[in-house]
Amino acid sequence: MSYLYSAKVIEDSIPDTYRYTPNVRLTTVELTFPRFILAEINTHRMMSRGSESSRAIPVEKRIERVKANPFVPAAFSANKKGMQAGEALDEAANEQTRADWMELVNATVAGTVKLARNNAHKQWANRPLEPYAWHTAVISSCYWDNWDALRISPPAQPEFFE
Repeated sequence: MSYLYSAKVIEDSIPDTYRYTPNVRLTTVELTFPRFILAEINTHRMMSRGSESSRAIPVEKRIERVKANPFVPAAFSANKKGMQAGEALDEAANEQTRADWMELVNATVAGTVKLARNNAHKQWANRPLEPYAWHTAVISSCYWDNWDALRISPPAQPEFFE
């Protein structure tokens, strides 16, 4: 198991005629992140996005990717009210929670294998694997300030911050 986070600038440009105009720098990035973060990325309306689809990836390929590199949180925190987690779980509770998470991964993979054996189309068969999958998207924008303020800050979801 490895962490597959990545961020790569594909293009970064400012048209010469607009060099001194605000918000004309167009930056396009390729990001790889846990699949569940896609919903948060999609809340940013000032971006153009394209990303891989569970409807396009063959089920066998998605199963192999999840088996080889399932998304597992780096650390688990205690439950509490609100959007931010509580204190980090102690070492024993964190290890048990990690083991329970992997049990869910393995059970979901086994269930997805059954769906594939039944010849269920990938648009349904791949869905149960999404919480454990890594995802790649290409994003372009001239407006990264809001992104930085909300997502690259200590209170953000740790996986988004990463």
